[in-house]
Amino acid sequence: DATGDDTAAQQAEKEQIELREEQCAKLREDLKTLENNPRLGRTNADGEMERIGEDERQAMMTKAREQLDNYCG
Repeated sequence: DATGDDTAAQQAEKEQIELREEQCAKLREDLKTLENNPRLGRTNADGEMERIGEDERQAMMTKAREQLDNYCG
């Protein structure tokens, strides 16, 4: 049934759009966090807290902006 196929394809496309919107919202949130918090930290493989250096923070912001431009318009 062609109608059933169209409906399934439309549903799959809708799900892809929703997933992309969620990912873009997360990217925007991550970028905002990076921009507004110069003293970020993370837990390393040993379970210890370590500070993210300014160079790495800037690189992370650049990458987030590139991903937003490429995938989120």
